[in-house]
Amino acid sequence: MILETVSGRKEVPDACRELGINETAFRALRDRVLQSAVEDLEPKMPGRPKKTVSGEQEEIERLKAEVWDLKSHLEAANIREELRLILPGVLISPGESTLEKKRRRRREKREKQRLKMMKQRPDTSGSQGGTPA
Repeated sequence: MILETVSGRKEVPDACRELGINETAFRALRDRVLQSAVEDLEPKMPGRPKKTVSGEQEEIERLKAEVWDLKSHLEAANIREELRLILPGVLISPGESTLEKKRRRRREKREKQRLKMMKQRPDTSGSQGGTPA
């Protein structure tokens, strides 16, 4: 009916009688409808408008991401621990630098050599007739 009055196909008093309102209310309604139509024709960003997120919802999303991250780190730590038990001396902790790796490997090598030397030494306890004191 509003478009009919704008196009001239219908007179405002006739539209008011059909709607059961006075001319002032009709003109206010027509102005709101036309203003809304003009706003809808104005250029806008393509796509759906972004959802407005409350501060509380943002905090919930941040905490969800933090929980997921912590669970991932915990799972990785559990796997590393299991592997460390199965393969001792093979795994390196995630924060170990190249220099620390080299030092650890040297210590492990020295320890193996020391144990090997201990096994190869003859018994010097004197129980089998060593040199008298």
